[in-house]
Amino acid sequence: MSIELIIAKEFANICITHTELSSIEAILTSEIGNKDFIAQLNKVTSPLDKSYAVISDNLRPFLELNSEAAFISRFDDLFARYKSVYLTESSKPRTYTDEAFEAYLMLRTLKETRIHIITATPL
Repeated sequence: MSIELIIAKEFANICITHTELSSIEAILTSEIGNKDFIAQLNKVTSPLDKSYAVISDNLRPFLELNSEAAFISRFDDLFARYKSVYLTESSKPRTYTDEAFEAYLMLRTLKETRIHIITATPL
């Protein structure tokens, strides 16, 4: 089961798994190759990777409760820790998404002004 990150900004929503995001990034990087584009693309995807990390780091301990005994012995401590950091941790993905969106706007500007991403190729 994949964890999907939903990015909602203005009127656009993107729902993508971390694996899909990594695949898209790899394809774009290998096909386009322009160093300025790749640097700006990394500024878009890096904050999204951080969002996945925040979510995973906070939920992973609960996934390790794979037996009734583990649940009984560890859940209260895990929940207390989660509850103590929830407010600071829950705002991070939004901040990272805003960073990614700003970097995307710069990428779009870069594309419109200097980089021709799609070029006609003979068949």
